[in-house]
Amino acid sequence: DLSVKLGSFTLDKISFGVDSGECLAVVGPNGSGKTTLLESIAGIHQIDLGRIEIHGVDVTRLAPENRRVGYVPQDCLLFPHLRVDQNIGFGLGKTDLETRKQISEIMNWLGISHLVGRGCGGLSAGEKQKVALARALVRQPDVLLLDEPFSTVDANSRVRLVEDLRNILSQARSIHDYASVYVSHDLADAQFMAGKVAIMNDGKLEQVGLW
Repeated sequence: DLSVKLGSFTLDKISFGVDSGECLAVVGPNGSGKTTLLESIAGIHQIDLGRIEIHGVDVTRLAPENRRVGYVPQDCLLFPHLRVDQNIGFGLGKTDLETRKQISEIMNWLGISHLVGRGCGGLSAGEKQKVALARALVRQPDVLLLDEPFSTVDANSRVRLVEDLRNILSQARSIHDYASVYVSHDLADAQFMAGKVAIMNDGKLEQVGLW
């Protein structure tokens, strides 16, 4: 069971599994610990008790860059001083021909090739999310974490973007069979994205099951 203490807040005895090719939706009110859970899996927070396994390998003490985890944070966290393509390739650590090919392929696949050479200023919310998603997917992760990717998008755009994202992730999983965890406060979004749900409240996992 996973436990993480951050100041006065504690994730307490969290335990669940996600199979390859499966998407788990994590839902709960603001402050329930959803983002802290994703950040702990990604390696941003140190675990106090328990362990995190990916494909049966204990990664609890590994640095974030060694976990094969792709993380799309709520606010995208794009680097404003880097171009779009530089943001996408940031985690690859190289600038050789093969790296540029990988970046070009993922941008083309996500329909954002026209953003090559562009700065991040002036991008729409949907474009920012696709750039952040490309940055996560280009490393071919074993686990993909998405933290309320459309919380700041207006309702009309949200419906279209959620549908686009589900289609993109479905296609991506057919190519690279990763597990994904999708955090949302919106039950309709969560149900649309995932076949399995975990309900969190006050740092505790209250229930995990199929819809």
